[in-house]
Amino acid sequence: MQNYGTLKSFIADFLARDDLTSQIGTFITLTEQRMSRELDIALLERTTQSSVSAGQQFVSLPTDLRSIREVAYVDGGTRQGLHYLSPSQLDERKRSTTTDALAFYSITANELELLAPPSKALTLEFVYNEGVAALTDSEPTNTVLARHGDCYLQGALHQAFAFLQDEQRAQYHDALFTRALAEIKKDSDRLRFGTSDLQIRRGASDGGSGLISVGGSSTGTGTQGPQGPQGPQGPAGPAGADGADGADGLGWTGGSYDANTGIVTFTSNDDLGFSTGDLRGSGSGSGIANVVEDTTPQLGGNLDLNSNDITGIGNIDITGSAALAASTGQASLTLQGASTSAGNEAEITENGGYLSINSGSDVLVRTPNTFAIGPASGPLNFQVNNASAAITWQNNDIWHDGNANAKIDSHLNQSNPTSGHVLSWDGTDYAWVAQSGGGSGDITAVNITAGTGLTGSQNTASGDHTQTLALATAGIGSGTYGSTSNTTKIDTITVDAYGRVTAVATGAVSGGSGTPGGSNTQVQYNNNGSFGGDSTFTFNATTNTLTVENLEVTGSGSTNTISSSSDVVLDAGNRVTVEGTVPFRLPNLTTTQRNAISAQAGDMVFNTSTNAVNVYNGSSWVAL
Repeated sequence: MQNYGTLKSFIADFLARDDLTSQIGTFITLTEQRMSRELDIALLERTTQSSVSAGQQFVSLPTDLRSIREVAYVDGGTRQGLHYLSPSQLDERKRSTTTDALAFYSITANELELLAPPSKALTLEFVYNEGVAALTDSEPTNTVLARHGDCYLQGALHQAFAFLQDEQRAQYHDALFTRALAEIKKDSDRLRFGTSDLQIRRGASDGGSGLISVGGSSTGTGTQGPQGPQGPQGPAGPAGADGADGADGLGWTGGSYDANTGIVTFTSNDDLGFSTGDLRGSGSGSGIANVVEDTTPQLGGNLDLNSNDITGIGNIDITGSAALAASTGQASLTLQGASTSAGNEAEITENGGYLSINSGSDVLVRTPNTFAIGPASGPLNFQVNNASAAITWQNNDIWHDGNANAKIDSHLNQSNPTSGHVLSWDGTDYAWVAQSGGGSGDITAVNITAGTGLTGSQNTASGDHTQTLALATAGIGSGTYGSTSNTTKIDTITVDAYGRVTAVATGAVSGGSGTPGGSNTQVQYNNNGSFGGDSTFTFNATTNTLTVENLEVTGSGSTNTISSSSDVVLDAGNRVTVEGTVPFRLPNLTTTQRNAISAQAGDMVFNTSTNAVNVYNGSSWVAL
C-alpha cells in the first residue's frame, strides 16, 4: 500500500461491498484527522523560521502547526532553545524591558508570546508537528502511508463499519488501529531517542538548568523548575485470553441490500432481524434541502424548462434581450393587470428612451373592446370596438403626430368659405371653392322605359309623378318545390340572364326519411333504407378524428394499403395484437437506407445488407 489508489483497493477488498465505493475517500479522511491528533512523531516534524523585530513580543505561529517540539532563537551563528512556560507562569515572570538573550515563551491566543521582547532583530526557529498530509489523487502518498500502510487500512475499516453501524466489527478494527498508532509512536521514540539510557532534564528556571542521569547523580546546580506536562498515554497491553464459548443460539439466517431504497435487511430465526435506514445518502457533504434556501442562486448554463412553466408572484429584471418563440402556431406574450379599472391595467413602459415595435410584416392589434393610444383624455385616443376593424396611418398625413388641431384647421375650419362653397381637389391638396358649372331650372319631362322582365313604363310631360317598376310575370310560378312533406327533391334549377328562376326540375325522394339517425357527431349510414347512427362510429369535426370500434380493410388486389403523409399512431388502451396465421413484416432497408432515417429510440427495420433485424436504442442501431 504505497499510494492512494492501492489503499482504496485494499479497503474495498476488505469491505467486499460495491455500494461504499464513493464513501471510501471519506473513511480515509476521517482516519487522517484522528492520526493527526494522536501522532506526535518525528516523521511528521518540520522546521521553519520567522523573523522577529526588536521590541516584538508576539509572533505568528505556522498555519499548519499541530504541536511544538522546540522553539529556538538564532542570532548570527548562535542558536539557543527556549523553554516553555504556561500562560499563567509567563504572566508571573513577565518583564517590561527588552533582553539580549531570549529564554522563555508561551502560547497566547494562537500566537507565540515571549517572556521579554528582544532588544534587536533576530530569527525564531520552530520545530513542530504538521499533522498527516491528506492523500488525494494528485498527492497519492505521504510518509505515514509509505511506512505504516496497515495503520491507514485499520483506521479506514473502523470508520467504515462505524458508518454501517456494525459495532462489533468497528470495535475490532478500532483495537487494531489503536495498537498500530502505539507501535508507530514506539518506532518514532526509537528513531528520536535511540536505545541509550534516558536522562531527565531538571525543570527550567531563571537560575539555570541541569541533567540527571537515571541511576546517577545531578550534574547541574540550577533551582528546580515547574512541573512538566503529563506524558503521552502508553501503548495498549496485550489482548486477554479468549472467553468461554457462549450457548448455541438460532443465529442470523441472512441479509439483503435493496439498491432502490438503500436499506440493508438482516433476518434471524430468533426474531432479532432488523433493517437499516437509507445508507446511500449518508456522506460527509452538505447541501440545501430546497431551492428556496439558496437566496442568491446563479445558473452555470442555460435553464431548460423541459416543457414546464415558471410561475409565482414577483418581478423579472433582465439586462439584455428576451426572445419568445412558439414551438407551433403563434408566439404569445400575455400581460394581465390586477383588474379592468384605471391604474390596474397592464402597462409596457420605456424608461427614458423610445419604444419601438418592429415587424417583418403586418402588426395586428385585436381587441373586443377599446384600443387606446396615449391617455384617454389626451390628443391621441384611437378606439377599435370591433375585432375585425382596423386603424391605419402613414407618415404625418393624419393627426397622429400630435398636431391634430392644426391639421384640421388647415383643411376644414377656415374663415374664407361662404355659403355654397364646396371642398375641391386642386391637384396638390383640398381647398374650399365656390360652386361653378352645371344648370338651373325645373325638369319638364321624364321618360321611364321598363326593361325586359319589368313593367311600369311611363312618359310624364310635367308635374310631380311617382312611378313603380314591377317584375313581369314569367318563368316558373309560385309554389313549394323539394319539400320533405311531398317527398320531392330538386334536381335542377334554371336561371335566366336577369337572375330569374325560369324552371325547377323535381324528382321523387328515395331512401331514408331525411332525418339524421342517432346522436350528434355520429356518422350516418344506410340502416335498412333509413339514416342510422351508432355511438361507436363518430366524427369530431374540431379535431378531424374518426372513431370506429372495428376497422376492416378490404380490396380487390392482393395488397390493401393504409397510407399517410405523416406519422400513423396506434394508441391502444391495453395492447396492439396482430392476429391470423400470417407474418408481421418490418420495413426492408439496406444499411445505407437505414442510416438515412431520422430514427427514434425503439424504431425497428430489417437490414437487407446484413439479413438481421435492427433496433435503434436512442444513439445507435443494434442488431437483434
